[in-house]
Amino acid sequence: MTSRADLYSLGGLLYALLVGHPPFEGPTYEVVRKQLFDPPTPPRTHVPDLPGELDELVLELLAKAPRQRPASALEVAAR
Repeated sequence: MTSRADLYSLGGLLYALLVGHPPFEGPTYEVVRKQLFDPPTPPRTHVPDLPGELDELVLELLAKAPRQRPASALEVAAR
């Protein structure tokens, strides 16, 4: 595992804090399947006044492919 796995977790936490529930819900096996294969619903769907940049950042943090996530926590903090 790399630090980008931690960034995925950060994305899930930010999503839950912003929206009020995790990006994927259901029984454990269903959550795992969704984490592997389904894109999350954009946070702005639930919170329309959320800034677009924050919406994009959360979605990038939740990208399925680690290389599509930000490179570091410093990059996330700067954004």
